Amino acid sequence: MAGHGISFKCPAAGAFPPNLSQLTLSNVKDVSMEELGKLPKLQYLTLKHSYVSENMGRMKISHGGYPCLKALSLKRMDHLTVIDMEEGGMSRLKQLRIRHCTDLKNTENLPKHIIVSFV
Repeated sequence: MAGHGISFKCPAAGAFPPNLSQLTLSNVKDVSMEELGKLPKLQYLTLKHSYVSENMGRMKISHGGYPCLKALSLKRMDHLTVIDMEEGGMSRLKQLRIRHCTDLKNTENLPKHIIVSFV
């Protein structure tokens, strides 16, 4: 959505069409996983060269967030250290792709049914 090197703040969930099923955000300086989790029909989400706004690089997925998400791709998410998924968050997620997230240290608390690939 933005050119390389240009950063912008992620809009609130209400700024996106309610039937949005695929979303790629690139170069976003303030991704709110809580806001994006409110998109009711989102199935595929890709985040590239962006920063999560929650707790110092901690990506928190709340219970009931991302009700339809099937695949999440994280590419070059600098400063992302932990993915913290509450039970019932991303309940339909099948695949998590992680590429070049060098600070990510903890993926142990993810549900066992999710296929995690570090490509």
